[in-house]
Amino acid sequence: MPQNETLFTFKGERGSEYQDLIANDPDLAPVKAWVECCGKTVYAQYLLSDPLNTIVSPLQNWETMLNGTLELYRSPKGGATPLPASLNRISDLFFRRDKNLAVGLMGLIVLGLAANAVKRRENAWMVLALMVLPILPMMYLVWYGEPQEIERHTLQLNIFFHLSGWLAVPLWLDMLWDRMKNIRLINRLKNGKPTD
Repeated sequence: MPQNETLFTFKGERGSEYQDLIANDPDLAPVKAWVECCGKTVYAQYLLSDPLNTIVSPLQNWETMLNGTLELYRSPKGGATPLPASLNRISDLFFRRDKNLAVGLMGLIVLGLAANAVKRRENAWMVLALMVLPILPMMYLVWYGEPQEIERHTLQLNIFFHLSGWLAVPLWLDMLWDRMKNIRLINRLKNGKPTD
């Protein structure tokens, strides 16, 4: 990669702070040309140089990927209008940044899908499975496709994950309700009582 004094001034800065300069500064034209012709190849070689880390890294950062925040982008300092209080309450309830909530939702999803795959095979759980299916590949695409400002790029993932988790709650309640009905029916039959 071509190097010059201007390039070294970007050390420690966010991508959004220097991308326009690389695109428009004549002193950085060689850097821009190198990025356009060779950047992807070098990045792929870098990822393949340590395949274990490449596979594990998005999974180690699951909390950032599935439970990130966009508060930085809602800051009035940046010119953003604050969200209405009612919308903030909904966001805080369903998309709260809480590791325990995220782990609980993940448990509901995984255990529910496993239980349904073994015994019930209901269509509602298949909808949940289809919602969850793209989450893992999306984690890798976001982590390696846009490594700057990860939380902004994980918004869709975050929504998919939380909606899937909250959808698992009524599905679990339905599954437990059916189980209780079946137990009552079996008990009635054992006691010789007629069914309703």
